[in-house]
Amino acid sequence: MADGLKNIAGTSGSVTIGGKEYRLTQWTPELIGEVEDHIVNSRPSGIVKAKEACGALGSDGKPLFSPEEQQFMISEAIRLAPMANHSCSDEEQKAFLATYEGTCFLFWRVARTHQPEVNSLKKARELFADVSEEEMVLLELDLVRASGMEALGNSPSQTQETETAPE
Repeated sequence: MADGLKNIAGTSGSVTIGGKEYRLTQWTPELIGEVEDHIVNSRPSGIVKAKEACGALGSDGKPLFSPEEQQFMISEAIRLAPMANHSCSDEEQKAFLATYEGTCFLFWRVARTHQPEVNSLKKARELFADVSEEEMVLLELDLVRASGMEALGNSPSQTQETETAPE
């Protein structure tokens, strides 16, 4: 019995960048997890933020916070670190995937299986360095098509607005 669930995984496809065709793998739950992990790991930690705040100087060139205040800020950041949000919303994922960085990340992850030379996010960025805006739009569409989200009505490229039937 066919239930249509195969469409959730999307379809493999290919894109052409700089005259070279790159074969894409299907999106998987693991890939979606990698996207979420990348977003979460890209966030600055509370400890880093506290250290930056401790280093802030006033207009007189003196630290804004006393050594005691700085120590308290760092201690609190360390204490709260395990409680940090280690997940991200669907909206945050869609927003990330709609960016240049998100497209590079996604391309790297779906192209690396068939093209071992696409072995890092840095390599994906290098490949996109000379991509025109038009090519980038087509690439994003191909990546979405490979996701299967378009078939489910969940494409990041689809708008949230819906038309109402005439009365």
